[in-house]
Amino acid sequence: MALSHPWLLKLVYRIPEALRPKPKKHAWVLKLDLNGKVVANLQYKGDGVYAPITSVREIGKNLYFGSIEYPAIGLMPIPATAGR
Repeated sequence: MALSHPWLLKLVYRIPEALRPKPKKHAWVLKLDLNGKVVANLQYKGDGVYAPITSVREIGKNLYFGSIEYPAIGLMPIPATAGR
């Protein structure tokens, strides 16, 4: 729609950022085997979600998360259902 109406795209970009709707945060981590098959799928959409997750490291019995939006590292015990 915006391609056929370039004026509409210009109008949308003029809306102040504070008034633009924000996407809901959704933390999502997939564990894949060497063939690309999904072994574990962890998702969370609640309040205070650590998202977007840009990196995950499994060390011992914990998952450590990195994000480009947070100045801290996320930590969570590996759930028993995570396909260890």
